[in-house]
Amino acid sequence: MHLIGWLLLVVSASADFQCRFDDDEGNKKQALRGTMLVLKSPRVGSTYLRSVLEAHPNVVLEWEVGSISNVKKSMACANASIPRACGASINDFVKTRERTCEIFRLVAAMTPRVVLQLRWNVVEKSLSAYRLFNRDFVSRKKRCRDDEACVDALRVDAKAIATGARRGDETIRATVAAATWLASPYIFVFYEDLIRETRTVLVKIYDFLGVPRCDACARPARFSPLEVPNLDELVAAFSSDLDDAEYLRMLDPRFNLEVHTPTRLARLQGEKNAHDRRNFTVGHWRRRT
Repeated sequence: MHLIGWLLLVVSASADFQCRFDDDEGNKKQALRGTMLVLKSPRVGSTYLRSVLEAHPNVVLEWEVGSISNVKKSMACANASIPRACGASINDFVKTRERTCEIFRLVAAMTPRVVLQLRWNVVEKSLSAYRLFNRDFVSRKKRCRDDEACVDALRVDAKAIATGARRGDETIRATVAAATWLASPYIFVFYEDLIRETRTVLVKIYDFLGVPRCDACARPARFSPLEVPNLDELVAAFSSDLDDAEYLRMLDPRFNLEVHTPTRLARLQGEKNAHDRRNFTVGHWRRRT
């Protein structure tokens, strides 16, 4: 019975990705240098990336567009006769199979240049999302009346932060795997690199998009310290499994300064199942809750 169930899951998973290959014409098109698409998830430093991109006079970017039809409209201002990049950013590239298929179709049809924005420090990402979206925390935060010291003193749900961090890690793995099936050129932009090496990362993006470089667009930024009053509970939440050692390192401020993107990215891209369409679907998806 278990074997039959597993076979049905594999067949279903393969069908989920048929959408990626329905339009072979998308693979034959040449990506237009004037169109761009930023694929991201919440709390990866996208507000900062948006500010530096929008500072460029030749970049027109609609942020966090909801519908795919509106994304297409945002790309319409691209003009090959001038070095302009037009496009949009959207969330949740790998949140569900349906969402990923929808984005695969968009990329195949519009052939934009794709910027995949991620964040290595998934513990800080999870904490940031918790403080912004968790209803109980938001309710308690309102009582602080914009007093930052009061907000920093609020305790957090350590187990929820740990769960969010693990899902963030799965999102990175799924995004790296899914990127190999995109029908357009793509680059990765990680939050830690953007903060540490802003000018270098922006040059990489400008050259990728085909727009002139803009030295004046780089704006200084810094990492915010991790403020958790019940840090001991958070450490305990990550100490139940040997595999959690990496998450514990993310609690150290030095992680953001020392994390080496080429090494970590190469490791993920080299994972056994990273390029296996069937196993990617079965093994790398972030589960719904």
